Order: sequence, then structure tokens, then C-alpha cells
Amino acid sequence: MMFHSLFLYQSNYQAIEERVEENSSIYTGFNYIEYLHKNTHTSLMKHINMQIVNHHINTLFILIDNCDSSLKVEELDSLKNKHQLKVIFFFMDSKNSFEYIDRYYAQMADLVILDETPFIGDFYKLLCIETFTLKHSFKIKNIKKRNFLSSSLINLSSETNVICRDVISAQHLQEQFKEIFTKLSSTFNNNIDLLLDNKHLYAQTIYEIYWNLYHFHKNHNLDIFHIKYLKYIIEIYKINKQISKNKADIMKINIIELLNRALYKKYTL
Repeated sequence: MMFHSLFLYQSNYQAIEERVEENSSIYTGFNYIEYLHKNTHTSLMKHINMQIVNHHINTLFILIDNCDSSLKVEELDSLKNKHQLKVIFFFMDSKNSFEYIDRYYAQMADLVILDETPFIGDFYKLLCIETFTLKHSFKIKNIKKRNFLSSSLINLSSETNVICRDVISAQHLQEQFKEIFTKLSSTFNNNIDLLLDNKHLYAQTIYEIYWNLYHFHKNHNLDIFHIKYLKYIIEIYKINKQISKNKADIMKINIIELLNRALYKKYTL
């Protein structure tokens, strides 16, 4: 199979991007978060569709990290079906984001690639989702800021924690990616009906409101502001006032965390 690959990512994993590119006949990719900083979500989806058409893409790689839920599951699934794509997800933090984010994206995946974390792969197997675990070569110590969305959405008390971060050597990674692409060559497109519940909708709602607030203050425009947000209008108004006071430093304000704290009690999970 000739792989014409589009890689969407929101964290800099250069080694992974290079491996995807070297195993693809045609390759293009971009940081979708950086794109969203300057454009609306509607524009992003049009841009992705244009990249697929212009480069004759048949394989879509998506890297999700830091509990991000900016991309909408239903829209990605629609693109997959429209263009008959193989979809591969890299989940770099499933130990924290499986419950609210990753497992919903994974439903449309033909293959899920996981960081080597004990037992996480077993959760995907229970959902009958094909996985490949990247094996690590050695460990280093690292200090990592806690994500706003952990396995428990309101477990936000600890800002940082010391972890042992596993590192994959370039050669070892190269060998594993050859195995991944060999696996993909014999994988049939996975087409199933999506099962989405309130946990997924909660995470998606937070990110929808976040990007609308961001663009309203940073770029002075709005994407579609849904009527469903009206039940959170008081909370949104209060957060909007906080942002207005610090407009010059909007990137330093953890809007996602503010939304999570404000909306959690009002949302039925």
C-alpha cells in the first residue's frame, strides 16, 4: 500500500513526525492548535478537508496530548467516511485522558498507538480497538505540569509532579514504525457507529467555549456560539470578565481550568 499521509498534531514530537514522513509516499502535516490560535474551528475543518483533497490523502495520523479535545469526533468520523481514510491516533497521555477523551476518538481508529504505560492497552482491547504500544529504550527524570483534565476532571490540586519519562532511541523508533506501517497495510477500514455520552460532550463543550472566548478576545471574532451554552451564561460571563482584565496576557490565563471548575457542578456526567 502507498501511504499518502496527513499528520495532525498539537505537541512537538519531531521524531514521530519524521518516522511518519519517511514511511509515506506523500506527506503533509501541521500543528492544529497553532492553526486554531489564528483561525476558527470551522476554518480548521475546511483546511483539513482541502489538504486531504489536494494531496490525495488516504491515511490520517492524529496525535492527541495534554488531554486535548479541540477536534470534534463526529467531524473527524465524517471526514474518514467521506474520503475512505485509514485513521491512526497517537495517544500520548491515555493514563490521564482515556476516560473523558481518548476512548471516544479511538472508536473511529483503524489503529491506536500508545505510549508504554501499564494496563492502558487492556482498556482498548475491551473495546475491541486495535492498538500498538511504543516500546521504550531508557528512562530519564522529568518534571511535568499536571494537566487540567486528569482521569478525575476535578483533581487539580497538585500543579506539578516528578515522573520518570521513558525515551525511545531513534533506531528503535524507526524499527517500530516499520512494524506499524506493515500492520496498516493489512488493516481494513474500521467503520462503526459512534457511541458518545455526557463525559465526551462535557470535554467537547469546554473546548468549544474555550476557543470561542479565545477568538473573541484575541482575534475579535466568533465561531458558532451554540444556544446550548445559554445554561452556562452566568459562568461564562464571570470568566469573560476575568479574561477582560488580563487581555494582554490571555495566553497565560488557564481558561480551560476556569471553565472546568465553573461548569463541572452544572453538568450531568
